[in-house]
This record gives sequence, structure tokens and C-alpha cells, in this order.
Amino acid sequence: MFDFLLTREEKELQEEVRRFVRDEVPSSLIRAMDADQVKYPKEYMKSLATQNLLGLRFSREWGGRGMK
Repeated sequence: MFDFLLTREEKELQEEVRRFVRDEVPSSLIRAMDADQVKYPKEYMKSLATQNLLGLRFSREWGGRGMK
């Protein structure tokens, strides 16, 4: 049987990403992305990296979160 429930760690990550999008990304950009008018807003990469949201699967010894 499959377990489709999120783990505590996954729920925390979900909330962290929601907070980032709410606080950092203008709603007009989100609408443009939904409409495929904007592909990948690279200007947010530094903020994502600072908050360690890019290295989720990298091991902790390499600065990632070690998530599977």
C-alpha cells in the first residue's frame, strides 16, 4: 500500500516554500508563470540558495538537506 501523507519534514518544507513565495514573489509573476508567459525567474535563485531550498537532495555534509 502507498502512503501519500507527507512526513513532518516534508510538511515543514512545504510551509517554508509557501512562505517564500508569499513573501518574495509578486502575484503578477506567479500569474505570468501560470500563463506560460515567463519560464524561470532566475532573479530568485540567490534567495532560494540562501534559504537552502536548492540543495534538498544533497547530503548535509555538502550543505544540502539530505532529503529523499
